[in-house]
Amino acid sequence: MLLGVSYKPGVGDLRGSPALAIIDLLRKRGADVRYHDSYVSELPAFGMRSMELSLGLADADVAAIVTAHPGVNHESVVRALPGSVDFRGVTRNVQPAVRA
Repeated sequence: MLLGVSYKPGVGDLRGSPALAIIDLLRKRGADVRYHDSYVSELPAFGMRSMELSLGLADADVAAIVTAHPGVNHESVVRALPGSVDFRGVTRNVQPAVRA
């Protein structure tokens, strides 16, 4: 699950967004990629639509925080999943939940 696909927080502009290259790379490697971005409702070039965050996290294995939009509780995302990648450093002090 990718969080944020626009090029910077708080906007819906995709120009220069690293998320597009990440989606392409992951799909080429066979990943089932989904995203949540309240500023970008769809990515027609990929045939994708933004998912409700809670629905996307429900069956995700990993979250990648690509754009740290305001209003997203990134800490709860990291704690909800077994793995996360934070490209923006917004959760650097958050300890993920320990899974049994």
